Amino acid sequence: MFHHVTFFISIILFSNLLIAQDLTDLDDIYVTIAVVEGLQEDVNNYRIKTDVELKLRMAGITVVDDSKDAEAELYFSINGFKTNDDRVFIIDIDITVIEFVYLMWRLKDKEQQAHTYVSGNVYKITANHFDRIRSKVKDLTDTFINEYLADNPK
Repeated sequence: MFHHVTFFISIILFSNLLIAQDLTDLDDIYVTIAVVEGLQEDVNNYRIKTDVELKLRMAGITVVDDSKDAEAELYFSINGFKTNDDRVFIIDIDITVIEFVYLMWRLKDKEQQAHTYVSGNVYKITANHFDRIRSKVKDLTDTFINEYLADNPK
C-alpha cells in the first residue's frame, strides 16, 4: 500500500512542477468528471458535476454544456483502490485544464491538446464515507477558482 500512495503523491508533485499554471483569459469551460470503474457505484458523477458547475458559475466563470463550444475542459479524474483493510480506500482526485494550443516550436498550423493546469490530492477514505469525495472535489474546485480569479482580476 505504501508504494501506491508514494507513487500517487510523486506523480502529483512532479506534474505540478512541469505544467505552466496559466489560467489567464480562460473562458467557456466544459466540465468532465471521470470516475474509475471500481468506484462508480459509490460516486455520483452527475451530482459532482453539478456541484462544480454551480461553483464555477457563482464565481463568474462561464460554463458551457457542450464540449464543442468550450475553449477548455476542466477534467476531474477520481481514481482509487482498496487497501488490505476492505473498509479503507486510497482515493486520488486530480483536476486538469485541457486546452487546444498552437506549439510554437513545431511551426505547424495544427492545434495540440495541452494540460495547462494540474492540481490534485490523495485521500484515505473509509467505505462508509464516500460522500467525502464530493467535498474533496468541492475543495479542489475552490482552489481552482481562487487561482483563476487571481489570474483574471476584474
